[in-house]
Amino acid sequence: MAFKADPTWLRKTISGSSQIKQVLYDNNENRLYIIFNTGATYSYESVSAEEHRSLIGSSSPGKYFHSNIKQKSTTKQSNG
Repeated sequence: MAFKADPTWLRKTISGSSQIKQVLYDNNENRLYIIFNTGATYSYESVSAEEHRSLIGSSSPGKYFHSNIKQKSTTKQSNG
């Protein structure tokens, strides 16, 4: 089953990242979706709006992700 993003989610394409292609954020559910350059999509629960803003504003989104978000509860959405 292919991943389908809700059009109301906040979206940000990450330029120049070796790991992350796009970030989507559901404000209502505090859920972050990350589409990796491999095409795999994962969702992360209990991600605050502040963490989302910090991720997309980071000079190294991949490092921020590994330090602050990766350990949160996750679900793989698709293989791409």
